[in-house]
Amino acid sequence: MKIILLKNVPKVGKKFEIKEVKAGYARNFLLPHQIAMVATKANIRKIEALKAKEKETEQVFEEKFNEISRNAEKFSLDFLEKANSEGKLFGSIDKKEIKKALESHGIKIDKDIKIDLNKPLKKVGRYHINLILGNKKIPLKVQIKGIEAN
Repeated sequence: MKIILLKNVPKVGKKFEIKEVKAGYARNFLLPHQIAMVATKANIRKIEALKAKEKETEQVFEEKFNEISRNAEKFSLDFLEKANSEGKLFGSIDKKEIKKALESHGIKIDKDIKIDLNKPLKKVGRYHINLILGNKKIPLKVQIKGIEAN
């Protein structure tokens, strides 16, 4: 049976490839799990349109990645926060503050870009975090300086 793969399948093929597989494998596994579709002329046309759209989306991601990485390499984000004498902040720096700081530097953070920060930053110091866009990472430097509170 001829099928079009909708995902990469080990030992079968890559996404959007047309493959010949056993009918039972296609009917009992690939088709019910929406991993593949039957290779009809109409489905082949749909897949060609999907390929073109995916390629276009990939180009947009690439352009956005290049723009952000150029801008992010130029600076480090500096925060001035109240801290105690040991350097522990009274508050914390989380994804929202980092996003606001990036936007103040002219880097627009939309839903495609994720800030790789597991937990909020709570101590004075220098940190290296990543912005994630698709499967690519953009390194970003964050510096937190403390102001001793009275």
